[in-house]
Amino acid sequence: MFSAFGVFLLRQFFLGLPRELEEAARLDGAGPLRIYWSIMLPLARPGLVALGVLVLLWSWNDLFWPLVVNTAHDVRHHRADTRPGVRRLRPGPGRAPQRLLPGQPRRLRHLREHRRRIPYLQAETAYLPMGGETCGANPPRSSCPTAMSEMSLFHWSYLNTDYHPDVINGWNTGGCLPGITRRLGYRFALQTGTYPSTSTHGGALPVRLTIRNDGWAAPFNPRDVALVLRNTATSAVYRFPLNANPRLWLAGATATIDQSVTLPAGMPAGTYALLLDLPDPQLSSRPEYSIRLANDNVWEAATGYNNLLRSVTVN
Repeated sequence: MFSAFGVFLLRQFFLGLPRELEEAARLDGAGPLRIYWSIMLPLARPGLVALGVLVLLWSWNDLFWPLVVNTAHDVRHHRADTRPGVRRLRPGPGRAPQRLLPGQPRRLRHLREHRRRIPYLQAETAYLPMGGETCGANPPRSSCPTAMSEMSLFHWSYLNTDYHPDVINGWNTGGCLPGITRRLGYRFALQTGTYPSTSTHGGALPVRLTIRNDGWAAPFNPRDVALVLRNTATSAVYRFPLNANPRLWLAGATATIDQSVTLPAGMPAGTYALLLDLPDPQLSSRPEYSIRLANDNVWEAATGYNNLLRSVTVN
């Protein structure tokens, strides 16, 4: 109540009261104290109520803000001993005493917050870009086992290899840098493929593909999926879109494409190589931006196709 704002608010309120009331009270013989207590103060009740509400809100905010920023229940309302060197938090009901070194409560709160957010971040980064750079060397947390475990857990797609050099060199010495490089982002490997050996123009061509994602993440940009038939004699190409969304081929999971495509009625007879195309829809003419499968001897750099190493004869 007693603040510069309160003084200003009530002064302005009193200035707005009719001066004739004070003059009439003086004519009736009332002194300054009687005029204030019996006339002016009752008329100032609305201003006093408004000031009281504002002060209450400010006081509540002063309490509410620490409750918002401090979410660790074990340190929110406890008192601490003043003995130097070691602090003992007085426990609440059902809690055992805790001995903490100076500065440790902040680290414990950070650790608890980190652990509490792990499930959320793990689920969120399955569909969103995740990456960055390392901090300084801090073994064992910056060592190979923990680094690979956390990057796998949070689906890392990219890494700044210029920082921190001590950590990157440690991974290289520890032998895990090639594995990290290989598993950053997505890494699609064709597991099985089922195709007919013959078909007819105008007829159906059923295909079934199983693809496993051995990387730590899924693509976060749209990708087209198409089966390509290329005539082995004329190199004529026929594309057949497949109903698949690579952004849902999550890390560690296996996706299945089971679809039948219809060959054009005017498709020439002959032998056709089967290929899989996973282009960027906005850069379909740039083969270097197509997805390359992790299998050996399937990638065609000139076309951006993945050769399924199978052929079909169209009669």
